[in-house]
Amino acid sequence: MTTPTSAGSRHRTTDVLVVGAGLAGLSAARQASAAGARTRVIAKGWGAQYWLSGGIGVLGYHPLGQAQPVASPADALAALAADQPRHPYALAGVSAVAEAVSDIQHACADNGLALEGSIDRNWLLSSPLGGRRPICLAPSTMTGGDLTRRDPMLIVGLTGYPDFPAGLVAANLEAQDMAATAAEVDLVSFRQRRFLNATVLASLFDLPEIREEAARAIRPRLGSAGRVGMPAVLGMESSEEAVSHLSDLLGVEVFEIATAPPSVPGIRLHRALVRGLVGSGVRVSSGMQVVGSESNGSTIEAVYSEAAARRVRHAAGSFVIATGGILGGGLITDEDGSVTEVVADIPVKSPATRSDWFRREVLDSAGHPIYRAGIEVDSGWRPLDSGKVVWENVTVAGGLLAEAETIREHSMDGVAVATGFLAGRAAAASLVPG
Repeated sequence: MTTPTSAGSRHRTTDVLVVGAGLAGLSAARQASAAGARTRVIAKGWGAQYWLSGGIGVLGYHPLGQAQPVASPADALAALAADQPRHPYALAGVSAVAEAVSDIQHACADNGLALEGSIDRNWLLSSPLGGRRPICLAPSTMTGGDLTRRDPMLIVGLTGYPDFPAGLVAANLEAQDMAATAAEVDLVSFRQRRFLNATVLASLFDLPEIREEAARAIRPRLGSAGRVGMPAVLGMESSEEAVSHLSDLLGVEVFEIATAPPSVPGIRLHRALVRGLVGSGVRVSSGMQVVGSESNGSTIEAVYSEAAARRVRHAAGSFVIATGGILGGGLITDEDGSVTEVVADIPVKSPATRSDWFRREVLDSAGHPIYRAGIEVDSGWRPLDSGKVVWENVTVAGGLLAEAETIREHSMDGVAVATGFLAGRAAAASLVPG
């Protein structure tokens, strides 16, 4: 809910306030801070990266419905922009997308996380069930599993950890004409624990003695495998060291394969970006659910969050709203067919009635209209209503934007990074004095 005020701008210590701490919000905060703006991030939680692969998928499929994934995101982006001129990538432009992807790659490298690749080529990695997953920037711990290679793989599961079905992964890879076999290893150190999940395992694999125990169990199962795929739990703080150590111990290349959530590589990515922001003086706070805003004419003066039964006012000169779309909670749908933006009550472009949200077939090749719902923006990423700017000092980024089916496109990460990059710059450039 937006509350008007005529009191004028109160004293503030934040120039740009970013609402949302997913990739879009963190990218926006990085750019606003780099432009010299006093920047803060507040968020209900830590965004989708805790559930995703830990890489940056820019564009995996275009046109939608194609069986073969995109080989070069850079080449496909130009075609997408021509086909869909209101798509966030079309609004951003190919060169800006490339700059944003390169920037996030450097941000991660500066904070101890190597993402390999470029916008010119997709890696083709295994999904958690052995499907093909195109991705532009992949953690260095995963790139050894590129499915364009033909050398045989041993897929290793860990007894007591149910979220990585090694046999199913190998069988599905074999069905795609990949040379893959499976093995499950039972480690004494793991038997001593009543509960094993991804984050517990990742902490254990930070320890050299655990890696040595795992290598002793895997070595007799290698056979003719030229590389070994393991669940993406090989270290939380020292993953690159862990993968290198295991490779040395086994004498073959070891790589990680994405698992069911929570995503350890996603946590690594999130932590690297937050570490960089905090190091540059940006304050990042979670547990703050924004529930409304305060306006003065055509500007937002503050937003309100609720945490631990307290209502807190956050004033700023400019605001970046990056709270995610329907799946992220930034848009709320109602049984009457209405779709509402939760922070600043920005009008949402969506199907007029609930009966128009979905097509009859669940897997309709044309997709479901509700997933294109979102906020329309101008060239400065300010929200629009019937072509008119709603709030002069607000920019919008990520999953809130209209006209993109990011899940089907495999573009969620790239759209977040590119639009956050540009929205953060625009927010810093258009600060309201005060």
